[in-house]
Amino acid sequence: MVNAEPGGPSRRATGALRPEVHVWIVEVDDESAARRALPFLPPEERTRLGLLAQPHRRRNIGAQAALRILAAAASTGTLPLPELIRGWNGKPVLEAWGAAAPQGPLPDPAEAQQPPRQGEMPTGAAGGPGPGVQVSLTHSGTLAAVALTTAGAVGVDIELLRPLPELEGMARTVLAASELEEWGAAGPSSRLNILFRAWTRKEAVLKALGTGLGGDMRSVVTDLAPAPHHPAAVAALPHEAGPLAHWTVRDLPAQAGYAGALAVRAPGAHVVQHQITLDELLAAADLRTPGGPRPPRGAARTPRTRCPALRAAPNRTPAPALRCGPRPG
Repeated sequence: MVNAEPGGPSRRATGALRPEVHVWIVEVDDESAARRALPFLPPEERTRLGLLAQPHRRRNIGAQAALRILAAAASTGTLPLPELIRGWNGKPVLEAWGAAAPQGPLPDPAEAQQPPRQGEMPTGAAGGPGPGVQVSLTHSGTLAAVALTTAGAVGVDIELLRPLPELEGMARTVLAASELEEWGAAGPSSRLNILFRAWTRKEAVLKALGTGLGGDMRSVVTDLAPAPHHPAAVAALPHEAGPLAHWTVRDLPAQAGYAGALAVRAPGAHVVQHQITLDELLAAADLRTPGGPRPPRGAARTPRTRCPALRAAPNRTPAPALRCGPRPG
């Protein structure tokens, strides 16, 4: 397991539990695993993805299946798997977690639910996560990333590093004035990586806000120095984000050849990063066989004694973070 903070403890000096975010980096470029993952998707999603050409089809199938498997493991682990719907601002939310789509501005992070124990998601009265559970999905190249947290609004982005034909023009479109000055002072050989670093931070924040690339990327301003083990210095955010002190923005060491970032509306958030393949995820997911009939909208979930924990393959990341713990009744 890679900890985004050396030493790994998620407690302050006072002993209080810090907000925690789990990010799963999933290798999704596997045709055989993608075929086995298809039943985890609702029919309309299978139809939509079936229109894509390879390799985008199998990678998108893997990303969407990983989101649903990890979300189900973090909640009840039973059918129906979580369904993506659009919230008030267009951001995907998970209907099967039982919380109504959030309305209006973001809540104060001080009021967000915190995990009862490090590494575990909280449970509500019905045994699933409370209404503060947030999720974000991204994929690029052969990787997908899924972020799960109860700390606050969350966004994650990864990008395959690749040549950009109009590098300076892109920089002027994406970077704020102070960032553009810092970027121009860097050596030519490092400018591509710096631009992707800035891009992923900006997109992560905008995804957390629900605007995504429809928002103004220049409204998100950070120091462009690498920040894999500590929060990036944030100089400005869109007005709707609220106070800067309410946010944690970090780089993600996703994999060689990639840039990644996470943004969460929670101060001092502790980020725990996991790595797994889609094949391992499918093998480890102790879920009831998907594909059967879904209960009517609003129907009670099938009772279970305990939410499943994903079992790690040898030499891979363990997954205690997705245990739900005992369920009442």
